[in-house]
Amino acid sequence: MKGPPTTSAAALAWVKVAAKANRFVPTVHFNQQARARKVEFDSAKAALLRARRVEPYPAMPENGGTCWRVFGRGLEGEQLAIGVELFLDANEEWAILCTVIDVSNRRR
Repeated sequence: MKGPPTTSAAALAWVKVAAKANRFVPTVHFNQQARARKVEFDSAKAALLRARRVEPYPAMPENGGTCWRVFGRGLEGEQLAIGVELFLDANEEWAILCTVIDVSNRRR
């Protein structure tokens, strides 16, 4: 049985598969941060689907997965970073949406 991704390339592919199949679960914290930063859910999902890069995220996984920060553009072209835990459930690729960060005004 395969496990959660351990490389950036594998995590990038995984998050796109999970988002396209609607296999993601937003946490309470994600919803709070999205509201506080005025980021619509559809824009966050677009950022996952349009992700250009990922980097390891220093959070402790809570579901046996691996944690990543995903960078992509939302519906209006805004640059977003989404903190996710990628995990395997019933041999399907899933993502837990942990937090959202609007990085439009930051240099990357």
